[in-house]
Amino acid sequence: MANFNYVGNIQIHPPTDATKQMLILRYLTPMGEYQEFLSHVFEQNALGLILGYLNVRESRDSRLAFEALKYLAALLCHKKFSIDFINMGGLQKFLEVPRPSVAATGVSICLYYLAYCEDAMERVCLLPRATLADLVKLKVQYIQSNGRQYRGEEKRADVTSPTASIPLINCV
Repeated sequence: MANFNYVGNIQIHPPTDATKQMLILRYLTPMGEYQEFLSHVFEQNALGLILGYLNVRESRDSRLAFEALKYLAALLCHKKFSIDFINMGGLQKFLEVPRPSVAATGVSICLYYLAYCEDAMERVCLLPRATLADLVKLKVQYIQSNGRQYRGEEKRADVTSPTASIPLINCV
């Protein structure tokens, strides 16, 4: 039985289903910040697909979850999307992502961008007390971690990260 919980190479030829999905997500990520594409995101239920990728314990593909989280981070620049994400239980899904992992780095990036939307943060404050406590513990764990990727420093210029090009803007 192959171990799919690794960070190594991506099989390009012949491409696996996971490779195809990762490449599609990499293609979509830079477009996520554009308002013009947001209607397509809602029409095609991109949020439902992204939330499905977050179940790393079942899919055992942390890299695919990471690509989905980078796309999600780009979409969280939009107020409507951020609020829908919270209403669909997205923050609870973040708590289920195994730590430490590549996918957990994506969760940290998403939390960083979500914090820029004031309306979304008001919704976060309305979540059950236990969920809020778990979210605070999660963020404290990221801050205390020795790795840069867990400290919310993903905003640095990094040529391997398409989310590095996302402007730091308030919710649209």
